Amino acid sequence: MKYIVGDWIFDSSNEQLTCEQQCIKPRLKVIQLLTCLLQNPGRVVTRNELIEQIWAGNHHVGEKALNSVVYTLRNILNDQDKTFNAIETIPKRGYRLTVTASEIKETPVKQKWSLPSFFQPITITRGAIMAGLLILSTVSAVLLKDDVVSLSKTEVVTTESGLVTG
Repeated sequence: MKYIVGDWIFDSSNEQLTCEQQCIKPRLKVIQLLTCLLQNPGRVVTRNELIEQIWAGNHHVGEKALNSVVYTLRNILNDQDKTFNAIETIPKRGYRLTVTASEIKETPVKQKWSLPSFFQPITITRGAIMAGLLILSTVSAVLLKDDVVSLSKTEVVTTESGLVTG
């Protein structure tokens, strides 16, 4: 899925954030944090919920690492604007995404028309080329053989009759 998150486009399938010409592929925990916040728009997501989802309930590791992951995601989303805070900290509770985020609905592009099948590109394999050459050489040999046989018959006829017929 793709989301617009502030100035960024988040592609969850490729786990990357893109803004203008800049493309960032953050660590997995940062992607998981962003995904959790996007799944709960406008709601405070508690520290416990985040640790459960991102660190599979390992509070020993999650408590220490969560602050670092939030800091990294803030730096990405805030970009150069230090006065703006994309992720709000709710003391003793958790975090809330403050930037406008919306899912990008991708609709397949319908092709209005297509070329008739006889205009479609043809893929010719080496085997098909070899088969064609074999058929061509066989046909050539048969045609040339008939000419050789008719020439030899004409010569035989001319020698037996004693007349030279052109």
